[in-house]
Formats: sequence, structure tokens, C-alpha cells
Amino acid sequence: MDTSITITGTLTLTDGIIGGSTDDKVIVTNTSATAITGQSNASFINGTLRRYIASNNDQDYPLPVGDGNTSSDYHLAQINNDLTGVTYLDANFRALANHSDAQLAISEEGTDYTSICTDGVWLIEPDASPTGSTTYDIELYFGNFGCSLANNRFAALKRPENSVTGADWTCGTCGIPAGLNANGGTGRMVADGYALRKGLTSFSEHGIGTTDNVLPVEWLYFDAKWSNNDRTKATLEWATASETNNDRFEIERSMDATTWEYIGEVPCKGCDSPIQHDYTDYDKSPNNTITSYYRVKQVDKNGDFDYSNIDALDPFTGINIIILYPSPTLNKITFKVFSSVDGDVYLDFYDSAAQLVYRESATITEGVNEFNDFDVSRLSRGNYVLRVSTTNGLHKSEKEFLVVE
Repeated sequence: MDTSITITGTLTLTDGIIGGSTDDKVIVTNTSATAITGQSNASFINGTLRRYIASNNDQDYPLPVGDGNTSSDYHLAQINNDLTGVTYLDANFRALANHSDAQLAISEEGTDYTSICTDGVWLIEPDASPTGSTTYDIELYFGNFGCSLANNRFAALKRPENSVTGADWTCGTCGIPAGLNANGGTGRMVADGYALRKGLTSFSEHGIGTTDNVLPVEWLYFDAKWSNNDRTKATLEWATASETNNDRFEIERSMDATTWEYIGEVPCKGCDSPIQHDYTDYDKSPNNTITSYYRVKQVDKNGDFDYSNIDALDPFTGINIIILYPSPTLNKITFKVFSSVDGDVYLDFYDSAAQLVYRESATITEGVNEFNDFDVSRLSRGNYVLRVSTTNGLHKSEKEFLVVE
């Protein structure tokens, strides 16, 4: 084909390649999303496709272009159109030029892009810039690409048409969920056949960027909180938008937010979306005098991992009866009291009518204080509450026990 051709109805591609270079142009003036059908490796446009689009109709418009006359030269792009102010798009596929991976300076969700697929790029240009706050999504199909792609490690990127450096590549609209779906979502898996970018507001040269690491899972939230008033038990709650390919969550704790220890794990819950998880850390008593830090490590089945944000719990302040035994008892009990400060306390014993029947004073120090074989023979049969309280009344802790004859 040596000249441009205009199609006012429907272009049905069944067999054969139209065109011979980017100077050749196929113009489809029908604005229906179905005005081009049948595109495949066997039939596409080797040149520039000018495709007219309707305004803001939320429809998928395929752009079946390529850069040669064999089946392996077919490289489909597709946009989902929510645009206003654009009458038509000119689209073609061409060789990647003026680029070096060493020049890349783009990261997303804290993960660096390390390469651009060298198979080629799509140049898509509108007749006018989109108006208002309208956007489009783009799908770049890589079925005939030779670059190595791995699940959750690629995405559609863009740069200006006349760029002369790899440093100009950007994501356009970055991050999860604004620019990408969560790990395992559409456009993130090799089996989908395309790389996705959502929410774009301008057109340019489009290519497929890859990373060495999995782009992080979308964390909806992570929260650590105390489970009881004595601050001796911590509960962690978090939710992710997707867990496809996830194996487990590992719980980590730190006393300084630098050195972390593994304390437990939670398995994948059906790997669906969205998912809420929780974990309770019962082993708080040795560490609740200082701030505790928590984070969750999400581990994929292939060993890749990603961290949640860090959440901190303030230390316990006050008094806590850690343990009291035996109950029932005949005449003696043993109990341990944890205190965040040194000071004098009352040991008060209340009967089942909440009447104070006996009081004794004691001095405790910061840390764990043990009261072994404490004599309660003066108490008659019944249920009792031991209350340990500071003499100034600021802190107290209680435990129940039973006296039998």
C-alpha cells in the first residue's frame, strides 16, 4: 500500500497484512468500538492506524498494528476510552531507539524498573490533548515479544515521542491501585498476555518495563493494638487486596525498629480479594517496658517477599498480676506482679461481696516481683479477689482465686 485509505464502515481483518511502513496510513472514521474486528497474527496493519473514537464511552478500542509482514510482527495495543476532547488516535509500532537500560531512573511502590523490552514500542498520538480530568487505560500485548517476563514484574511505561534518553521513562500514573492492579491482578500476570497501565491522561511512546523484584502487594492496612488493659497481649490486624501466588505472612517484632525477630506466621487464606488477617502476640510480658515494633512480611510461593508498614505499641505503664496459683487453694498462694516503676503497694483481699477483708503492704521494684507461698489461711472458704494497687491509687491489677477448706 503506497497511499492512505479511509474506511467509513467496519474494517474486518481476516487474512493478509495491510500497509508497508509507518508512512502508510489506514483511517477508520467509524467511532464505534467494534469498527475494527478480526485482528490477529495473520491480519493487522503494518503502518499507522488512525482510529476515530467516541467521547468518554468506556469502551475498549483495539489498535492492531505491527512493524513487518510476518505473523511475528503483529503487536496489538488496546485502550479503554474515558476521554473527552480527542477525535482520533494515530498508532504505530516501531523499534526502540535512543534508550539504554542504564539510564532508567524510575521506580514504583519502592521497586526500581531495570529494563525496557527491546522488541519495540507503540507510538500513540491524539489529534488534540484530552480535556478535563478524563483518562484512559492501555493494554500492551507481548505475545510476539522475546523479552523475558515474570509474574508481577512488568508493567506498561511511557515517555515523550522524541525522547533521546532512557531517563525519560515514567509510569504516567503510578502506584497500586491508581496505575496498576494488585499482584496477581489483570495485566500483571504473564498468562494475561498484556502489560497494563491505568488512569493515563496523556499520550506518548509506550513500552513494557520490567523489574528484578515483584512489585509489592497492595496493603490495605496494617494495625497493631493492645488486646487488654494490662498491655500484656498484642493483636495485629491487616488486609491485602490480593494474595494470588501468596504462600504466607511472617510476623516480625523489634525493640528498636532495626533488628527484627520472627515470632510466627499466618498462611494464605484462600488467596482471594480482599482478605483480612489477624495474629495475636501473647509473648509480651518480657518486653512491655519499652516500645515494641511490628511488621508483616508477605512471602510468595517463589520466595519473593514484601513488607507492610511498621506499627508501634507504647510500653506498659502500671502494675499487672502476671500469674496467681494454685486456685483452688487451702492456705497459700504464689503470685507474680509486674511493675513499670519502683514503689509501695497494697495487697488487698476482697470477698465475693466486694468487701475488703484483709490488707497488707509491700514494696515492689521495676520488673517482675515474686510472692511465694503467701499465707491466706486467715481467709474462710469462698471466692476472693486479690488487688495489688499503688498507694497513690494510680495503678492496680486484680486476680480471682478460690479458698477451700
